[in-house]
Amino acid sequence: MSLKASKSLAVFGTSSGAGKTLLVSLLLKHFRKKGYSVAPFKALNISLNSGVGKGGEIAYAQIFQAKVAGLEPEVEMNPILVKPQEKDLYVVVKGKYRATVTVEEFYSQKFQEYLRNVIADSFNKLSKKHDIIIIEGTGAPTEINLPDLSNRYILKISGAKYLLVSDIYRGGSLASILGTVIILGRERFIGAILNKYSGKEDLIKPAMSIMMKRYGIKILGFIPYYEIVAPWEDGSDTVPSKYGRLKILFVRTPYMSNFTDAFPLFMYPDIGINFQGYVSDGYDLIVLPGSKVTVRDIKYLKSVNAEEELRNALKNGSTVMGICGGLQALGEKIIDNLESKEGEYSGLSLLKAKTVMNSSKVVANSNAKVLQGPSAGTLIKGYEIHYGITEHRIPFELIYQRNGINTFKQSGAYEGQVFGTYIHGIFENEIFTLKLLNSLRQKKGLEPISLSSVQHFEDIYENIYNNFRKFVDVQAIEDELGV
Repeated sequence: MSLKASKSLAVFGTSSGAGKTLLVSLLLKHFRKKGYSVAPFKALNISLNSGVGKGGEIAYAQIFQAKVAGLEPEVEMNPILVKPQEKDLYVVVKGKYRATVTVEEFYSQKFQEYLRNVIADSFNKLSKKHDIIIIEGTGAPTEINLPDLSNRYILKISGAKYLLVSDIYRGGSLASILGTVIILGRERFIGAILNKYSGKEDLIKPAMSIMMKRYGIKILGFIPYYEIVAPWEDGSDTVPSKYGRLKILFVRTPYMSNFTDAFPLFMYPDIGINFQGYVSDGYDLIVLPGSKVTVRDIKYLKSVNAEEELRNALKNGSTVMGICGGLQALGEKIIDNLESKEGEYSGLSLLKAKTVMNSSKVVANSNAKVLQGPSAGTLIKGYEIHYGITEHRIPFELIYQRNGINTFKQSGAYEGQVFGTYIHGIFENEIFTLKLLNSLRQKKGLEPISLSSVQHFEDIYENIYNNFRKFVDVQAIEDELGV
């Protein structure tokens, strides 16, 4: 099905974490099912969770949304990616590193004008290729004291009508909806959707009626509460814990990035998962995830006695794994004149490895072969986003392809109970993950997990989508959009 001209629909939240990414994904799925070519667009994403799309680095949320829409992710879907650092902002423009700036420099008139031009160019290019563009705002659109790029500005240049989504689980959502509409204006407002509603349908209907009668605010329905809905974006505090006899710990650090690597593990039965900011005993697998500033996170880990606690955990039979920055942190030293400008700094010394940070950044969709451990011989795929080269006598993987180009790069490190990889998304590889988990389960005397018992996120999402159709007036959205 094709429209005469691209149409656009914006989704704004009454706060960060309101459910914008989820609602955009559901709308993409809906219009794709109806036969439209539909694409996601987020002008600016402030996130340490990123991946690789066509053209370079973009936020992981837009990669996820592109997959829901049946599209190859590309940089036009998220032209501006901002990664907060200790004091500065690391700015990626159309997939490539642009600058590291202070907050004041970022909000300067000159830089804001430059970014607006980039956003308008990407939106126009994307609009020419698709029937419908679903726009996701950033944070909340009500911060009128700050220059705006991805809420009021994109609403202006796109001519889109907009939906609001609000997290009713937090409380105060109805007042937040009313206040947001007052600030944004009613002219292009379609209606609001309540996210994470856990009560019966009859209990919310009176509130919906009052909002319409008293304030002229249409509540289009609600999305029921789900623990697992879309890869997390705003912080690990949004990640739920999961109970299971095999226990996995992801160590949360101040500059932790790409903790979406944990997401696939929630699909496996009898796997307990926890995020916490310190290391403790009792876990079968302890994972140090990625880091935006590895040396700063090593300093934090040392301040919470992580080195000693990890050694104690190893003595008690735990396995320790590092992913990207986590791999670098596990080594003996890092020579860093780039990210932290600390020069030579000692790591946690659980691997006899050395990392040298250099100015050449690897941004690639990668294919590799696991060389060591219970998954040895398994082919995996994922993505790499890192500065630095790690030297170790026993590599964990052989990277044989980057961005479709054949290569031969030994990567990672392996020392039995302690190992590390540069491949983000590694747990999305079911065979690798099953072999790793089952080796840990065997060590603990637990029965193995079968492939048939692993949930598939597509099935979970289909259930969420069916309830979205059931409890939200989707027809009203279609009517306003004119499709």
